[in-house]
Formats: sequence, C-alpha cells, structure tokens
Amino acid sequence: LIRAYESMRAGDFQRFIDFFVEAGRNLNAVNEDGETILDRVSEHRRSVDYARALEEAGAKKSASAGA
Repeated sequence: LIRAYESMRAGDFQRFIDFFVEAGRNLNAVNEDGETILDRVSEHRRSVDYARALEEAGAKKSASAGA
C-alpha cells in the first residue's frame, strides 16, 4: 500500500484503495514501528488528498501516532 501511495496520483490511489478494501485487505494494519498507512501518509505536507481518500475508506491513525 505504501508503494501505491508513493507511485500513484491521488485519483488513482483512491481507486486502488477501493480495490484493496474490496479484496478484504486491512487499511489499519501496522508496520514494525506500530504505524498505520494513514500515520505515514499524514507525515507528508502534500498528502492531503491521499490522507482524505484513506480516511473516507475507513483508515485510522494508530493510538501511538503523535505520541
């Protein structure tokens, strides 16, 4: 999912997320640092459209985000 974020335009990423969720994948899985994809995307200044697409699909920040 992070690779899709890094390589896709926002509109394409949003469509990809739809397929990702339909395939039963977890938008709120955490990496080895305890971060969700929304945590990672939200760190970037120009990611507003990507973060919005994730939130609309049900993505959440981890409990440790910003701690």
